[in-house]
Order: sequence, then structure tokens, then C-alpha cells
Amino acid sequence: MIRNYEVVFIFAPTLKEEEQEKHFQQIANSITSRKGEIVKQEPLGKKQLAYPIRKNREGNYYILNFRAPSEIISAIKDEYRLIPQLLRFMIVTKEAERGKSE
Repeated sequence: MIRNYEVVFIFAPTLKEEEQEKHFQQIANSITSRKGEIVKQEPLGKKQLAYPIRKNREGNYYILNFRAPSEIISAIKDEYRLIPQLLRFMIVTKEAERGKSE
């Protein structure tokens, strides 16, 4: 079943912008290579973390909205855990927008 998802990523603040883009492309490719579709991507910039993560007090935030088969989510989570510059990520299911059918 194809569902709508939103994922928030927090990258280490020490990463340069081109390195962030490279990792973000790797993340997006892991979705599209598994028959997913990127709907929207948005960098939110550097923000202070609520608590230190791996001795970092700040992180670079990104939001990515995508549509994908539900069975690929565990595989992409496993892939994201292997990116050491990725401090945290959270994938949530979004409800379909009104007026649109799945």
C-alpha cells in the first residue's frame, strides 16, 4: 500500500553544505530506488537541539515528504542508521490530504 510519509533529519552541525546535500541525496535516492516518490524537500537550517546528541548542541534540520510502499520503510530506516553524520531522524505517516485519493 502506498502511503504518505514525512521524515525529519538532523545532521551534525560540523558538516559543510555540500556534504549535507550529498547525504541528503543519498537519503532521497534510497526512497526513489525503492519505487518511492519525493513530494517535497525543505532545508530548515541550523537549530539548537533540546539536549546534546553525541556532544552536539546544534544540528542542521531537513524535512522530506514522500510517497512510498509501506514495506520499504524498515529497509530505509536501516540504511539511514548507517550514516554517521545523521544525528537523528524520525519517519511519520501523514494522512492523505482531503480531496485526494490514494
